[in-house]
Amino acid sequence: RRLRLYLLLLLILLTIGFLSSNTFRCVFNSTDPNDIQYIISGWFNKLELFRFDSKLGRFVGYTEFGVKVAQNANNNTAYLEQLRHDKYRVCVYNIDFWYNCILSKSVEPYGVIHTTPSGGSERVLVCSVYGFYPKDITVTWTNNNQQITTGVINSETMPDRDWTYQLHTHLEYSPSTVPHCPPGTVPQILSPRYCPPLSPRCCSPGTGLTLTRKCTFPSVAFIYLYYRLFIQMPRSLLGLQLTIILIID
Repeated sequence: RRLRLYLLLLLILLTIGFLSSNTFRCVFNSTDPNDIQYIISGWFNKLELFRFDSKLGRFVGYTEFGVKVAQNANNNTAYLEQLRHDKYRVCVYNIDFWYNCILSKSVEPYGVIHTTPSGGSERVLVCSVYGFYPKDITVTWTNNNQQITTGVINSETMPDRDWTYQLHTHLEYSPSTVPHCPPGTVPQILSPRYCPPLSPRCCSPGTGLTLTRKCTFPSVAFIYLYYRLFIQMPRSLLGLQLTIILIID
């Protein structure tokens, strides 16, 4: 009977699918060792039971079982001292590599615009932004340098298989008449991946697609890339602009 009970209990546990794991994290905003935080967490079925925080220098429990684990670990001074040294071995030692090879890297976004019909006389303008990294990005529509807030729907930022991201924004608008270019001038159509120097062009401001990219690192904010992209659109859309701001934090 005992053997059958144990086997049944084992089968139930396997069916439910309990999962226990530990995570080791390095949290930092700079290469300063004093700014680096080493965190070890114990998990059970996505529930954090306990955590070691290098800034506290000890364990903290979040459940009844986790409190007992934290108390036992905090009584082991040799183990706590080892974890304090692990901060330098795991985090501080590798910080320059992470900054130079990963955190300082970015991929420029490019956009594609098309229109879709909507109900009545309204139209929907769709801008798809692809291939950017890191994830955080802000997309805004502007008309004659004035931000449009009504009729705008943004999708969630979605990951691609190459570690870049994509985002789609929709703008509902009513076609209207806008100024045209002077006779004999033609707006220049540029590739979305081409970044020309900023210069006045036909029908600007208020014409075409404007992509602005702003990168901010901790405690430092600066303009990383600013370029203007003109693409061919229906005349009723020539008064619209799109501003893309990418924040790296």
